[in-house]
Amino acid sequence: MARVIALNPAPRLPKPDWLKVRAPGSPSYPRLKGLMRDLELRT
Repeated sequence: MARVIALNPAPRLPKPDWLKVRAPGSPSYPRLKGLMRDLELRT
């Protein structure tokens, strides 16, 4: 017979500041994004 083990997951901690992604804000970003789209480049 199989045994069932209940797990108590640890509470989630907030992400550290250095790991959070910042929205693109430089003036050259839209130009670079358009260039990548025009050249059909993928990352």
